[in-house]
Amino acid sequence: MKKIYQKSLAVLLSVLMMLTIVPAFALAAEAEDIIPEITIEKTSETTTELVLTVKLTANLLNCLDMQITSNENLELTSIEILCGGSSSLNTENGKISIANSNDIIAPADIAVYTYSKLDAAGVKASDIAVTVLTCYIESDSADVDGTDVTDETVIINAIPAEHTHTADTEWTQTKAPSCGEEGTEVAYCTECDEIADSKSIPTTDHLNTKTETTDPTCTEDGIEKVFCNDCQKYISETTLGATGHIDTHIDEQLPTCTESGYRKVVCSCGVVVEEETLEPTEHTGVNRDLKLPTCTEPGYEKLICSCGEVVSTTVLEPTDHLWIDDVKVPTCTEDGYIRKYCPACKSVENEQVATHTGHKWSDWATVKAPTYSSTGIERRICDNCGIDEERAVDKLIAQVSQLVLDQTEINMNFRGTTRLFVNIYPEEAAYSAEIIWSSSDENVATVNENGEIYGANLGTATITASTADGSVVATCEVTVKYSFLQWIIIYILFGWIWYI
Repeated sequence: MKKIYQKSLAVLLSVLMMLTIVPAFALAAEAEDIIPEITIEKTSETTTELVLTVKLTANLLNCLDMQITSNENLELTSIEILCGGSSSLNTENGKISIANSNDIIAPADIAVYTYSKLDAAGVKASDIAVTVLTCYIESDSADVDGTDVTDETVIINAIPAEHTHTADTEWTQTKAPSCGEEGTEVAYCTECDEIADSKSIPTTDHLNTKTETTDPTCTEDGIEKVFCNDCQKYISETTLGATGHIDTHIDEQLPTCTESGYRKVVCSCGVVVEEETLEPTEHTGVNRDLKLPTCTEPGYEKLICSCGEVVSTTVLEPTDHLWIDDVKVPTCTEDGYIRKYCPACKSVENEQVATHTGHKWSDWATVKAPTYSSTGIERRICDNCGIDEERAVDKLIAQVSQLVLDQTEINMNFRGTTRLFVNIYPEEAAYSAEIIWSSSDENVATVNENGEIYGANLGTATITASTADGSVVATCEVTVKYSFLQWIIIYILFGWIWYI
């Protein structure tokens, strides 16, 4: 009886709404003559943002479903519905739906779309596409009621076909003027950041001069030039005469035991003015190079001149091994040995290996006892080396004796959500118990691992919470039904608001 009452009330409300929204001027025109005209205008644009306004510019409409799409350089950030009534929007796909109890009569603003610009390029009409999905008007004509005029609706894309620059009031100098060439100033477009206007800057006089000097050398003249820094034009030029060989220095290489040396007087220009040869000397500054012999290799003693030549060499014969007894006691993890060892040459003879003994472990001792909520720890120690190791002890497990849900019956709305909570007895069993949730009919109601229930369809289902082995269970009866508002949506608005 309750459902029949709700349906009857919804139909009555629908009839009353239809009677109140018939426009007065529908008496003077047939529905097919009332063709809505919808215009898309660019309200504002910067280098980072675009705002579009959807307007009804002719006739009237009552309900409207439409979609605006854009190219990949525009990203829709928000939609604002301006005409009142029942409406919904979706910024993911650019769709809006409007249902008004009274006619929307031109001129009227319908909605505002705001976009982020992913680059600064100016927006053109071809960057925006408009699609009217459904558009209804109302008429009192005997054979027309709620006529769908989707195919006849006029869509005007008022965005200019080509972008027109809007120059900024601030000028930016892109080329400085010089004494030989004009400069340039530009104004950038406030909508796309490209150059919208430009103008010339007059040339200047030769006021910024610089002197460039090439010094004379011993054999070549120098030059002094004065030129303009701005236009690089030479203003004057003066020759500076050659100086002759006046800047000299000494270049000297001393003789060695085997090679001659020299002494030169050289001008800064590279010309040798004077040159003298220095004869080789005798072997002087003799150094001693000593290598001591080892147990297996001979050594030597060399006398070497500072020029690098070896004056004499004496061979030193090898020595005998200096054997000592070397003992390493084995440990739990490393082998030991007994051997003959020469510390001079690191030689080894008669080595005998003593195998490692391995750990001598004590019995496991409890360091931390396990509880229902945490694991325990056991430890043992090697009696030989004192090293210890630990192992985990599984936490205590209590068997579940009872599951109690916070609700045993639930009435919920279609497409609504709610949650069940389960109490586990005894309490210590909650630390290890695994609860499995299930629904007797997932077409009606579904439940996830946290006990959250979703009303998928009308009907009744049983939600069950059980232990992993199924030995202990608790149930709740769930009934899914339409709310009063959902009945209104179904019988008056035909359920379209659920599909946007």
